[in-house]
Amino acid sequence: MNTLVIIRSGLANAWISGLFVALDGATKGKQVGVLFSEEALKVLNGEPFFWSPLLRDKETMNTMAKNAAGGTINFQSSRDRRQIDLWRLVKGAQGKGVQFYACSSWSKLLGMDKFPEGMQVLSQEELSQTMDNATRIWSF
Repeated sequence: MNTLVIIRSGLANAWISGLFVALDGATKGKQVGVLFSEEALKVLNGEPFFWSPLLRDKETMNTMAKNAAGGTINFQSSRDRRQIDLWRLVKGAQGKGVQFYACSSWSKLLGMDKFPEGMQVLSQEELSQTMDNATRIWSF
């Protein structure tokens, strides 16, 4: 694997940053994986996304939603163009070949046993091997 992106946060802006890095690598033909742990696993299990305080105001949210339509993947909400649909970005990244992984240690701590389709739960040994083999590791 060329690039491993680790998303630990439950903040929407951290997910966007991490997925942008993953998409950039995937569109350049690199093998890219995204590992979800900590708060990010709670979001995968149905908890809501939150935004950093400086990105929560209406004007900023409207600007981001408008600009979300112009990227590699349109993740502007199809129901409300004033909103961002992060799940569209996740599915778009999967469609571009980005692999998704869940940290087994954090999954166990959180009592999670259900994961989105296409996500592989990495054992501690597999995670260590994946990190050793990655040429670049990003964390958000």
